Amino acid sequence: MKILSKYLNTRNKKVASGIAVTAILGISGVGVYAYNSSKVDLLKLKKDIVTIEYGQSISLSPEKYLDISNLDTAEKSDIIKNTVVKSSATKEESKEYPSVGEYKLTISYGDEEKIVKVVVKDTIIPLLNVPDSIEIVQGTDISKYDFESLMNAIDLAELNDYVIDVSMIDTNKPAEYMGKVSVDDVNGNKAEKEFKVVIKSAPKSDEEAVEEKVKNSDGTTSVRTTVKKKITEPSNSSKNNNTQKSNSSDKNPSNQSESSNTNKNNGSDGRTEINTNKTGETDLGDGGTGESYEGFEWPSDWD
Repeated sequence: MKILSKYLNTRNKKVASGIAVTAILGISGVGVYAYNSSKVDLLKLKKDIVTIEYGQSISLSPEKYLDISNLDTAEKSDIIKNTVVKSSATKEESKEYPSVGEYKLTISYGDEEKIVKVVVKDTIIPLLNVPDSIEIVQGTDISKYDFESLMNAIDLAELNDYVIDVSMIDTNKPAEYMGKVSVDDVNGNKAEKEFKVVIKSAPKSDEEAVEEKVKNSDGTTSVRTTVKKKITEPSNSSKNNNTQKSNSSDKNPSNQSESSNTNKNNGSDGRTEINTNKTGETDLGDGGTGESYEGFEWPSDWD
């Protein structure tokens, strides 16, 4: 009996010891798991892939990509302060944002690291402005009409050429028609608009068509064609007559008197003083020369 009691006591002690060891190991395992779980959750991502629109910059703020909603205030502050976000993206030349494409963000906190893929897409169509209506004179060669100068398109990406469809317009028949224009960017975003074309009757021989761009009350623009009387130029004969009259009126009697070669003034001795216009030298006939004066005449009171 004593031997049985001793055996049972020994066995119970071993079982108790085993239970104690198992309990300790279990608690330790839970502690390690809890620690590791808490550590992993500090860098919990909101999404593995983030998409942004072309024209936007890529944020390097940790809270943009990490889910820190379940962390306490101290942990949040520590994560935001000590997490580093690096981007593989580079900005386009002369711009503050990257090109369309895929980039990698590396998010680091201590020894932990997470990767986020950033996709830059261009999904916005060009902003296309066209006139509300365009007036064109009857008989105009529409294939040579510069519609593009009346269009305006804006986009962050490079634009391709306008595609203008005026195939339904007959410029020989005054009426209202509809044209269509489209433009797309290099990323495949396309904008389309229709515009009205009004074919106006051709002006008469003494009239001319004047085209002008006007702004409508609703903010749109229109191209209007106004027919006006031609401004006639005076004939050559009229111009010559006017020129001759002008030349005649320009002649001043005082100038004529100034051009006379002899002016007479009374001198102090009673004789007439002569002012002459010297014109050069003349041959006196005796081998000598003298000064020549244009229109010279001796005064009658000179001997």
